[in-house]
Amino acid sequence: MKKIIKIIGGTMIIAGVGVGVFFGAKAIYNSGVNDGRTAEANDVSKNVKSLGTAVSEKETFRKNLNEKLADIPTELNSDGINSYIEKLNNLINETETESVKDALNEYLNKWQSFKEVYAGENNNEIMEKFNELKTSANDTATKIKSLYDGAIQEAIQKL
Repeated sequence: MKKIIKIIGGTMIIAGVGVGVFFGAKAIYNSGVNDGRTAEANDVSKNVKSLGTAVSEKETFRKNLNEKLADIPTELNSDGINSYIEKLNNLINETETESVKDALNEYLNKWQSFKEVYAGENNNEIMEKFNELKTSANDTATKIKSLYDGAIQEAIQKL
């Protein structure tokens, strides 16, 4: 009888330990799965925010560009140049992306250089510098577009 009780007791202890191990392992597994899901959800959330930020910065820049440079003087004179330089400065100050600010600052420096040439009244030099400005404007626009599109594309790839 004692032997039967020991066997039954031992079986119950082994079954209890087995059940405990099963539920313990299941709890550890579920905890790991939940932690993994949480980490993945946080990562996806961060990447979606990055995409939203990139798109938002591009749209904000476009709006600022349209607002700041909407009424560009139609005649090229000292007042018009000064006005354009002031508007570029305002656009730079309201731009959030550092690489875009750098591109705009390079373009602004070319306008400030042109302003000095324009004050010299050498028509040939003015025409040459103005043609350089037109090329620089196209290059700057292309560079800024590439910067914003690259940031958006990078954010999309991370998703």
